[in-house]
Amino acid sequence: MIYRLLFYFANLIIRIYYRKIHTFGLEDIPRDKPLLIVSNHPSGFIEPILMACLFPIDLHFLVRGDLFEKKILRFLLVSTNQVPIYRFRDGFAGLRNNQKTIAKTIEVLKQNKAIIIFAEGSTNADIFLRPFQKGMARMAFQSMDGSPDLDLHILPVGVTFSASTRPGTEVILRAGKAFPVREFYTADPRMSKDKMEELNLYTRDRVLEQMIHLPDRAQEASFRQAWLMYNKPSHTGFLPRIVKDGALFSYLKEVEARINNTTTASLSTPDPMRVSPALGFRQTNWHWLMLPFAILGFVLWFIPVFAGFYLANAKVKQREFKASVQASASGGFTAIYIAVCLLTSLFIWPVGKVLPGFVVAVFMGISTLYFWEKQQLAKAA
Repeated sequence: MIYRLLFYFANLIIRIYYRKIHTFGLEDIPRDKPLLIVSNHPSGFIEPILMACLFPIDLHFLVRGDLFEKKILRFLLVSTNQVPIYRFRDGFAGLRNNQKTIAKTIEVLKQNKAIIIFAEGSTNADIFLRPFQKGMARMAFQSMDGSPDLDLHILPVGVTFSASTRPGTEVILRAGKAFPVREFYTADPRMSKDKMEELNLYTRDRVLEQMIHLPDRAQEASFRQAWLMYNKPSHTGFLPRIVKDGALFSYLKEVEARINNTTTASLSTPDPMRVSPALGFRQTNWHWLMLPFAILGFVLWFIPVFAGFYLANAKVKQREFKASVQASASGGFTAIYIAVCLLTSLFIWPVGKVLPGFVVAVFMGISTLYFWEKQQLAKAA
């Protein structure tokens, strides 16, 4: 119940927070096999939210075990299919609890369900895939040990952000082809260490195929400029928010190859990835007709959105978690704001007048979002 309610809420929020979400391969995700979904982890809670909203299957999540120690969070975490996993930094007492995690994982997988694991072990906002920890392969093998007939598959997923800490930007979510763990699994303890390492390396290579990876982090600015260069008006209409197209990713993969095979000196020469002035938005008659609604929408919706962003900036120190808190806090404050405004209005006016007013208020908010996003693109130019 709670999972489904949050599913609809989060689907709306991600479509507001991001200008475009480019997806690929989601239609081919198996629905009749147990899946261990392995992804990179550049932005706190955003990746699991995106996958939960856009994948055609319900998901379970492996999350830091220490979060379950907070009573306020525990009920919400359990209600949204989250399973605790403990790390070495949590101490031996926590690691012993991982046996319960393995048992829960096997139980979930036996039902042909899916579990997300972030094999890097922590989150980092760089456009870079770190080496995988041993836990992912160990969990896959232990699941097979506990249920030898399990047809466990690993689904490699890549997530790439144009700017992981800012709203009004873009994200690419790609799912690769699921492959069976059985091709790597062995019950022989003498061989299991090598086979787990082989599985780790193979899975990491498959995830790399679905994302952008820049070993030289100093080149991220050049990459982001190249991404902006793609966003000409013909490529970046306000709608649709979810784009099922691999064109952008193919372009960025070419940019990745160029950056990774080019010296810093040659990249600093004038113009190779300069942002195109075509990014400036076109001022049409429709544009000017919407302007008054956008101004009113800014005034109307400013308080809850500002409150969410203020909370994130004041309380969140680690940049990888800013987007998660910005989106969720602004969405939560806006939901409360809407409820208070509707209830107050219904005490004053009949429903027949309140509902049309609400529709107009929503249109004002959409107009504001439209103008703000276009202005961001114009500034980038």
